Amino acid sequence: MNWVELLEAWAAGWLSADRLSPGLELHKSPDFVDKRASWVIIENAAASGQVTIWETGECDWAFGRFEGDADPEVSSQVLSAASELSEILDRVARQVASSE
Repeated sequence: MNWVELLEAWAAGWLSADRLSPGLELHKSPDFVDKRASWVIIENAAASGQVTIWETGECDWAFGRFEGDADPEVSSQVLSAASELSEILDRVARQVASSE
């Protein structure tokens, strides 16, 4: 399974839906690195979330609000199914959206 391409396809679907908030940025590591990765930053005026996936299936995600002193919530998992990545992306997007 190509995890990096799955994340990029999810981001393309989000961007093609012309959502105004929360915003999304897609980032990719260069092709010449030993362990390729892609990550999205989902953000609005109140909160930010990031999901990073490596080609090995390792996934890190974080969510935090801009106000207050609370540390961001950070989690990691080695994924085994595409549905797990979709669930994480959807969860982080919901957390950010509900923070407005």
